[in-house]
Amino acid sequence: MLVNQPDGKAGILKDKKIPVILFLFLFVGLLFVGNRVDNDTWFLLNHGRYVDLYGFPHTEPFTMHEGLHFIMQQWLFAWILWKVYSLAGILGLQAFAWIGGAVLIYLDYRLVLSVSRNRQMAFLLAQIIGVFCGMLFICQRPQLFSSIIFLLEILVLENIPWGKKYCFAILSILSVLLINIHAAMWPMLFVFLLPYLAEWIGQQGRLARFTARFPEPAAWKGHELLILALGMFAFAFLNPYGTEAMTYTAHSYGYKEINAIVGEMTPLALRGFSSILLLLFIGLFMFYARHRAPLRYFLFAFGTGILALSSVRSFFLFLLFGTLPLAYMLRGKHLAYEQHYTFQKLFLSLLFGLLLMGISYKYYLAFLSSFKDDQRIYLGILLFFATLLLLSLARFILRSKRQHCFSARKELLSPEIERDGVLSAIFILFLVVLPPIISCYTRSPIQQPLQRASEVLYAEASPESICLYTGYDEGPYLEFQGFPCYIDSRAEVFIKKVNQQKDIFSEYYALQKSHIDYRDFLARYAFNYLLVDENDILYYNLANDEHYECIWDASEDPSISAPDIAEKNYRIFRKID
Repeated sequence: MLVNQPDGKAGILKDKKIPVILFLFLFVGLLFVGNRVDNDTWFLLNHGRYVDLYGFPHTEPFTMHEGLHFIMQQWLFAWILWKVYSLAGILGLQAFAWIGGAVLIYLDYRLVLSVSRNRQMAFLLAQIIGVFCGMLFICQRPQLFSSIIFLLEILVLENIPWGKKYCFAILSILSVLLINIHAAMWPMLFVFLLPYLAEWIGQQGRLARFTARFPEPAAWKGHELLILALGMFAFAFLNPYGTEAMTYTAHSYGYKEINAIVGEMTPLALRGFSSILLLLFIGLFMFYARHRAPLRYFLFAFGTGILALSSVRSFFLFLLFGTLPLAYMLRGKHLAYEQHYTFQKLFLSLLFGLLLMGISYKYYLAFLSSFKDDQRIYLGILLFFATLLLLSLARFILRSKRQHCFSARKELLSPEIERDGVLSAIFILFLVVLPPIISCYTRSPIQQPLQRASEVLYAEASPESICLYTGYDEGPYLEFQGFPCYIDSRAEVFIKKVNQQKDIFSEYYALQKSHIDYRDFLARYAFNYLLVDENDILYYNLANDEHYECIWDASEDPSISAPDIAEKNYRIFRKID
């Protein structure tokens, strides 16, 4: 169990044992991941399948547009995801997210532990971060892998002298992995070196008076960081697209049309004033905090905070690295076992209550309607015996450790603590059993309307004879099913600066904002079928256009559940000759 230890690494190295029952609570955030397959997963699977069959494309192969220059900047992640899907199907994709999320949470715990040198605080802080990551970011996307790579990078840089002995080789390998897994995020490997460089520069010359306010000398010298950066840069050439992949970020970000339509690219708050407030807050925190942290941790917090304010998708970086100053300031705060255990129970009780309310709200109707009578019987039997088994196991573990000491005074396990251990085992039952139940018996991990739309189109004609309009969100799944589409969620692929042919995304943006007449837009293409959702301007325009007829409406399809209709409605229109 968690034992008070003196500050410093030696105390941590002596305290290595955490009971399995308590350790599993670290991954409570995985309960919030859910069972849905992320929308972008379909174009990633499409990419992975293409690489597996044909190799690396240089011309975009999935849309209706011809000759678009293309860089498959996530090819390695897509190929891995395709292999998982081809071996284990949808369940494999769900397990992929859960396992990747568990690795992410554990590495965050190790990073917070290396900074705080305090198991109690590291455990609690990593739990909270894991819950937010589970609710917002853990899914089948390359951001999961790139976050893991960033955590490994900072872990190596923070572990001195071990890190200096192996850092060059490890960071070079991480650079090769990231440029092939998620080239758009590759420059961030160098950005995360900047706080260490600034810390070293700050200790030179007149700046030393300013940086003297912060504890700890610079962890890395300037020439050491330069060698690391050169190694990462040189090894990044080991990718199928060369310098095009290395400079991909410079061409694929910063477009107002993308930022206006893509939800995750919208600012978390107003940039100007919020940035000033964040700068002021961190500045006051740096100068007046009772226990100051090293300069590099504040720079991590400030840099990732600015990124989070600029776009929602960067908030996960702030969760992982913006909390480092807090972790350092808590390094001397050791709780007595009773205090820690009481806080742990309150925290987990609150989480469990929120979890149950969330599941009740999101899954209740679909949960009941999806069970058949025999399935309910089997599920009840499964839960009954699983509960008995887990409770018996927990009681055996607690009895066998009755003589285990929880503090320096070697206090014995009390009956109250033993009962709490049994309650913990019940919670672990939900942790282990609930995700598969959600996966098997709630709404489909794939949006039912899109599945049904694909079936309707297949019944109408072969994919080769269909010229299909889809919106931004619908394209990936339909392309995975073999239909060349107008646009999909790979926003930067449809920017002229990237594809070197046509600014398709700006055209789509102008259509949705009514900057161009929808009839002028339709005249540019030979669409014979159009799949639109209720947020698309064509959803209403085509309903009143005599040249198009609605052949399918999801709200009138009895095979689609009510929760899916409530989430978003779809229609398919066919052009009348």
